[in-house]
This record gives sequence, C-alpha cells and structure tokens, in this order.
Amino acid sequence: MNKKLAGFIPGIEKEKQAAYKKQIQALGNDRELKFFVEEGGNEAHLGDREELNATLTYCRTENAVFAVASVQGLTLRRWSSLQLLSDIADLGIAIEVADDPVIDKQSIVVLAYSAEIAREKILTRSKEAVQKIKDRLAKGEVHVSKSGRKIRKLGAATIAEVRELSDAGNEAKKRKADLFAQELWPTIEPMIARGMTKASIASQLNRLGFKTARGGRFYQSSVSGLLRRLGK
Repeated sequence: MNKKLAGFIPGIEKEKQAAYKKQIQALGNDRELKFFVEEGGNEAHLGDREELNATLTYCRTENAVFAVASVQGLTLRRWSSLQLLSDIADLGIAIEVADDPVIDKQSIVVLAYSAEIAREKILTRSKEAVQKIKDRLAKGEVHVSKSGRKIRKLGAATIAEVRELSDAGNEAKKRKADLFAQELWPTIEPMIARGMTKASIASQLNRLGFKTARGGRFYQSSVSGLLRRLGK
C-alpha cells in the first residue's frame, strides 16, 4: 500500500468541500495525507486547473495515491469525471474513491468506457431526433412536443441543445490534450530551463522517440501549443 495520500477537493460548494475532506480523511489508515483544495469551480479545462495539476505532480513525485471523496464533483458531468480518473490511472497513478471503494486503476477503465458508450448513444439518439424534426419541418409538417407545444421551426432552445451535445465531445478532446501536455511537462521543463528554443525542444523530443497526442512528429508549433495549454 502506498504510504502517502494526495487528497484532492474539487472546486465545489464550501459545505461539500468540508464533507469531502472528512470522507478522504477516513481513507487515511495511518498514511501521510496532504490535501489539495481547489478554488474557483470545477468547469475549467485541466490545463487551467492549477490545484489539480499540483495534485498530479505530487502523486508522481511522491508515489502518492490520488484520493477523492466521490466521482461526483470532479467535473460538471459524471461521464467526464470517470474519464478524468481513467486518464489519471493511465499516468500510472493509483486512485482511491472514498464513497466507492471498488474503483481502482483497473475498474475505472471499464466504468469510464461504459459511461462513454452511454454518452455516445445519447448523443446519437439526440442528433437523430433533431434531424427527424428538421426533416418533418422541411416538408411543411408541424412537430408536437411532449408538452403539447406545436413547433413549426427550430428555435434557439433546440439549437442550443445541439450545440451543448457538440460541446461535450469537444470537452473530452480538450481534456485528453490537457492530460497529455501535463504528462510531457516534466520532460520539457528542463529543456526550457536550459534556454532551448521551441524548435530545438521539438527536435529533441523527436530524437527521444516522443510522439504528439495524435501520434505524429513534434514541430515548433506543437511545442508552442503544449506550452499555451499549460499556461507557460
């Protein structure tokens, strides 16, 4: 068992943060526990969540367990919270969830995958439903909603729903890119400290066998993008 715990408290209401802290303390079992309390909300992308990044860095350098009270609250949506824990496990970091002891580095992969499948099904059904409504309206027909409201054209509410579904997919892509940049930062940081240019850093990463998040070669622009994502 790892001798250190990194207790991460997401940026939620103060009352819930206090309750979450007590739950994580119960995981202690005489292990050294260090808390990381996030301020300012949990909706930001990983690259902008300084306290979360600090927690992950501590876990890697101290071989500590990433401990949370619950999946709920890590991000705005449960499926993205599960995916976040799965991505953290992919970094080789052990995880513990106080209100769900079954979750670990192995089970989180299955849970995250199941949540992703469910989300994709919802997205598909929603898009198909909207398209059917569009087709009917294009034919001059009237669509009647469940509330009985007659719809003759797509309004802002329906368009907003489609945009929200699209944003959910984009959020997942950005989260993975943020985690990739965070994982690569310990390699890049010493190069920057030595005064290497972005082009030189890209060449060095290629020589070391690193690939971009999409599996390609690094270029100056690739390094610039990573640094922007990390806020450097």
